[in-house]
Amino acid sequence: MTEAMMECYLTTGECDAVLRIVTADLHSYWRFQADHLTRIPSMLSVKTDVPMETLKRSYELPVR
Repeated sequence: MTEAMMECYLTTGECDAVLRIVTADLHSYWRFQADHLTRIPSMLSVKTDVPMETLKRSYELPVR
């Protein structure tokens, strides 16, 4: 789709998918949404959440 989409997960529950989009600013994100997401024929709605702060980030797996 574009380099802005870093991750995409199919999910169960309220949303069908979760995407992690990285752009320079909110205006660039809105352009991405308008140019890509809302043009998908089966896309009925888009919900945007913007994280305010990272409390924990780990890539280690708890393998024993």
